[in-house]
Amino acid sequence: MAQQDFALWLAWRAVRGLGVEAGELVLVRDQAGHDAMLREVAAAIAEAGATPLVEIATPNWLARALAHAPREALLHFDRHRRAWLEQCHRVLTLDGGTLDAVHADPERMALWNAAQARLLAVEESRAIPHLVVAVPTPEKAEQLGWSLETLESHLLDAQHATLFELERPMDRLLLKAGEAHHILLRAAEGDALHITRSEKSWRRNDGYIDPEDVAQGNVIATLPAGTIETLLAPEQAHGTITVPGLGTLRFDEGQVVQVLEGANEHAESCLGAVLRALRIGLNPTLRQPLGWTWVDQLIHGTVTLDFGDHALGEITLHNVALWLGDWQAFGG
Repeated sequence: MAQQDFALWLAWRAVRGLGVEAGELVLVRDQAGHDAMLREVAAAIAEAGATPLVEIATPNWLARALAHAPREALLHFDRHRRAWLEQCHRVLTLDGGTLDAVHADPERMALWNAAQARLLAVEESRAIPHLVVAVPTPEKAEQLGWSLETLESHLLDAQHATLFELERPMDRLLLKAGEAHHILLRAAEGDALHITRSEKSWRRNDGYIDPEDVAQGNVIATLPAGTIETLLAPEQAHGTITVPGLGTLRFDEGQVVQVLEGANEHAESCLGAVLRALRIGLNPTLRQPLGWTWVDQLIHGTVTLDFGDHALGEITLHNVALWLGDWQAFGG
């Protein structure tokens, strides 16, 4: 597929997935710097009868702002952006996957991060429907060690998965998982991490945010899509799980209490991390990690442990064995 055709199709799919309606104001965050994609998204939103409000937030722009903007500007970075979030009906983020590569003076970075936290608080308080789209860029392809054409091919295949293809494995798991409150996870021989779900239901990420999703508070989706997620009961995880490159984490009363054999120099920072949620990847077209963190969480059979605001963040495990109640969902 030609690059322009790819941008045209992806823009159309993103606007459909976000559920844009006539008369709405849609905030478009451009964190990719893919000009053709941004133009097509803005056009698709306008064609749906809504108004696009574009925020430029590409890595190059952010690096310049963090390096050269007056400190006062960083302190009040969110002032007008908060007003945008208080007015808009939906948010569409074009993610180029390289914002994490932006570095700055710690004090200036702290000001920007504080502003981002205030913006996130507004977005969460209003439960604004938000779709995040992975956009292939030359910078991301270089960072991953892929050619741009190869990265585009992998993402296009994953983003092309139909609603039926995405929901079929979800329905299969949820048929067994709906009533299963006990989860067992193994990533290596000797592992046994026992987890208890909360009373909350499983949430689907099928790349579409419809009115039923919004009514249930399920307002975050991605493209590519293909996960189910559940919250975990407080203080109800115990046992061990082996994390490649980190070590074997031992849990007690829901939190990491020890890092065993194989631990690296970052092991101590894991202590005290509380397991908040669990996510299962079910995209049928993604079979190998790209090195793009949130996209890799969609790979069929992948399990992600979410530690919330703790510095440990999220841990994604591939090739795991997973039991939902008495039923083995994945692994040998």
